[in-house]
Amino acid sequence: MDPWVKQMVAQVAYGVENGHTLALVEGIKMVFGILEAMELDAANYEGFSS
Repeated sequence: MDPWVKQMVAQVAYGVENGHTLALVEGIKMVFGILEAMELDAANYEGFSS
């Protein structure tokens, strides 16, 4: 598993398990960062394969 994803999972789990809202919010922000990176990867791949 990608280290960035592991970090995000750990952050969200910590927030949920400890009732720490800020940690949970930061974990969810990381989800969107990962999705954005995946979107850029897909766009770059499509650009090279055309």
